[in-house]
Amino acid sequence: KEERFCFIQPQFVLLEICGVKCLAISYNSIEFSLSAFQKQQSKLREFTDAQIILCLDQISSHQRASLIEAHVAFIVPGNQLYLPFMGIALQEYYKKQPVSTDKLTAMAQYVFLYLLYSRKEHFSKTEIAIALNIAAINVTRAVQELTVLGLVVDEKDGKYSYVSTCESGRALYAKAKSYLINPVQKKLYIVHPEEHTRFPYAGMSALSRTSMLSEPRKEVRAIGKAALKSIDSNLIVDPKWNTLDNYLELEIWKYDPIPFMNNGNVDTISLALSLSDEKDERVEYELEHLMENMPW
Repeated sequence: KEERFCFIQPQFVLLEICGVKCLAISYNSIEFSLSAFQKQQSKLREFTDAQIILCLDQISSHQRASLIEAHVAFIVPGNQLYLPFMGIALQEYYKKQPVSTDKLTAMAQYVFLYLLYSRKEHFSKTEIAIALNIAAINVTRAVQELTVLGLVVDEKDGKYSYVSTCESGRALYAKAKSYLINPVQKKLYIVHPEEHTRFPYAGMSALSRTSMLSEPRKEVRAIGKAALKSIDSNLIVDPKWNTLDNYLELEIWKYDPIPFMNNGNVDTISLALSLSDEKDERVEYELEHLMENMPW
C-alpha cells in the first residue's frame, strides 16, 4: 500500500539512522522559511545532540541548492536525501508542481496572448521564447499550464515539438476568458513624463484614445516589471506630497506590454482586464464595445 505523507503542522520525530541519533522535523514546503528554520535549529541544539534533519513534502532545484549551501540535512520522502553528517545521496528527480486550474500565471498569459494575436496554426517553443524574450523553460511551463486547461496542444513531430491552439480568434478568447488575470501588479507616479513616451498608453489613457471618453487628468502608461529597473528611482513621487503637476501614472505589469502594442496602446485584451474592476458604466460600455469590434 502506497504511503502518503501529510505535512500540515511541524512534526518532530526521534529516530536512529545507522547508529546515529537524529531528530527529523517535517514542514509543509509552502509554509517553510529557511531563516526561521535555522533559528529553530540553533535553539534545538541547546537541548539535544541529535543530528537535525529537515523533512519536506516537495522541493525545487533552487530550494535544494539553498539548503545544501546552508548545510541543512534534508529528506524528501520517496524523492531526495541529503545527510552531510553521513555522506551524500541525492536523486536528481523533481516532482512536477501542480498546475493551477483556477487562473493563469502571468507567464502563461503572456504566452497565450502571443499565440492568440499571432493567428498561426503551429508554433515552436523556441520561436515563442525568442519572440517574447523569455527563457525556454518559462515557455515549457506556460505551455504545460495552457495544455491542462485545454487551450493548446503540445505535439511532437519526430524530434521536433510544436504548440497549436485548440481554437482560434474569438472562440479561443472565450474559452480562456475565465482564466485570464489583471496584468497590473502595482502603480507608480513618475515625474518628467516626456522621458517615458516609449511605453504604451494604458488604463484610461488607452481607452480614451479609442473611445469618446475624456482623457484622464494624468497620463497613464504601462511597463513590464522586468523593465522597472530602468526607471530612475529619483523620478518616483507621491502625488500627495508632490507640489509639481508634471508627473504620470505608470502601471507596472506582470508581463511586458510592449510586444502586443497596438497604435501606441497596450493590447485590447490586457486593457480590458486591467480595467475590469472599474464600476463606471461608461467605462464598462466602452470596454464591451471595444471587445465586440476587435478584429479577430
